[in-house]
Amino acid sequence: GRDVAALLAAAREMRRSHESIGGFFRVGHRAGAPTLREALVSFVDRALDRNLSAFYRRRPAAGQGIRFLLPSPREGSGCKRLNLYLRWMVRKNDAVDLRIWNGISPGQLLMPVDTHVARIASYIGLTDRKSTGWGMTEEITASLRELDPRDPVRYDFALCRLGILDACPRRRDPVKCAACPLQPVCRL
Repeated sequence: GRDVAALLAAAREMRRSHESIGGFFRVGHRAGAPTLREALVSFVDRALDRNLSAFYRRRPAAGQGIRFLLPSPREGSGCKRLNLYLRWMVRKNDAVDLRIWNGISPGQLLMPVDTHVARIASYIGLTDRKSTGWGMTEEITASLRELDPRDPVRYDFALCRLGILDACPRRRDPVKCAACPLQPVCRL
């Protein structure tokens, strides 16, 4: 509860100082940057600089307290929740995404990597990494950027959904694999 309260207090301060969380985020955004990595680092650093002394005696270590909710690429985190949030705020308005933040290019977004995306991406050669940290996030995004440089994250739902539905097994399954649309490129 304390960590969620600290996150909400930080969000309140972002809104007070910049009228919105998007306005706060854009302070660290550079339109010409290839990705949002540095904007994320800036966002997290500035969010953690908010007055959180009511919640913590000292700043929590990486991965603990509010820093679990606001991880940084600088520390190697894949930042799945933050990248997913950015996707919702930046990508075109469709059945999933809202596009309520203007001025940020979908081409700068990074793939929200979870266990499902990591597994499927590994099977089809988008990454050779084993850890779901920042390196894997950048590698998968770079691979997808070759397919669509203007919106590499557009493949997020398709990759994640295959894993969630267990349509793509962890071990080769002749029946499931034969019916899989990714079978021609699968390395499993």
